[in-house]
Amino acid sequence: VVCKALKAAGIPDVNPSHPMLATLLEAGATEGEFVAAAGKAMDKANGFAYVLACVKGDRERATAAAGQILRGPLRNRAVGEQWLKEMEARNAQ
Repeated sequence: VVCKALKAAGIPDVNPSHPMLATLLEAGATEGEFVAAAGKAMDKANGFAYVLACVKGDRERATAAAGQILRGPLRNRAVGEQWLKEMEARNAQ
């Protein structure tokens, strides 16, 4: 399904048996994620590999950011700024 959608989006060099495609799909990547990445891959020599790298990178960045996003209400700006300083200090270690 993803490979058909990528072909329709202009990425001709798809490989349905590519191990990274399988890994991303098993991790829950959606058809929409791949199609969105296809727009960035149109002028690349190996568009399919570029799409896979984009989806993988987007998911890695989202995973890293998830641990840094404040949960619950932000009481005031000072609390948010203090929390940000604490997160930056923790990440620097």
